[in-house]
Amino acid sequence: MPKITYRRVTVSGPEIFYREAGPPNAPTILLLHGFPTASHMFRDLMPRLADHFRMIAPDLPGFGQSAMPTDGRFQYTFECLAWTMARFTEALKLDRYGVRGALQSRARCYARRETRSIRLGLCPGVRGRATSSAPQARPAASRRWT
Repeated sequence: MPKITYRRVTVSGPEIFYREAGPPNAPTILLLHGFPTASHMFRDLMPRLADHFRMIAPDLPGFGQSAMPTDGRFQYTFECLAWTMARFTEALKLDRYGVRGALQSRARCYARRETRSIRLGLCPGVRGRATSSAPQARPAASRRWT
């Protein structure tokens, strides 16, 4: 059974923890967890698909083993989380990837604003290119979960 590796990368401030499995040259699937979970929810799925796909499952900021910014500079909104994930894909140099998980519908809507949406053959989802056109994270007057 393929091995899952555990890594961290700093993305525009917060340190993001992520799990990775599969060959680096295989089609990539970005697995996004929902609320209030973490990438741990994909621990059994990743090895099963890692022979055919590169599986990457990050913990969103404030969840799992990722940093939890509390100084007011990070806004916990879907827009800011999506922006952070776009920067995450840039940091990992992911040019094309499918998106799956609990936040798929919001991630899909956001990806369509940033890039052209194309269906994956065997694994329907969004194929995207990480770009820098997303809104900048801005200070929040209050942190709200919306």
